[in-house]
Amino acid sequence: MKKATATNTDPLMAWLCLWATPINSTLPSPVEFLFGRPIQHNLPKKIPKCKTTEEVTSRLLHGQATQKYYHDRNTKPLQPLKPGQGINIQDPRTQIWKPAGIKKKIQEVP
Repeated sequence: MKKATATNTDPLMAWLCLWATPINSTLPSPVEFLFGRPIQHNLPKKIPKCKTTEEVTSRLLHGQATQKYYHDRNTKPLQPLKPGQGINIQDPRTQIWKPAGIKKKIQEVP
């Protein structure tokens, strides 16, 4: 956006070009997902072959499953919090983190 304002061009056109950029070579852009059709923009584009919604959705889900697999390989479950343990809590209004502590364990939510 800084570049768009510095060159005296429309910042909304810059956003439009960003949203119109395809996710990868096999999936449409986020705007096409949202509107269900291509939009007009000033980016050069390669006209893709017609793809069905099911094919696009299955490729997107496959890509997301692959990313989840590689992300979850190095994760581990969190340890339960214990009474007296120190934690930090963020105030939603001021976005400031404040120290706090665990008083007692409450009932498990089913």
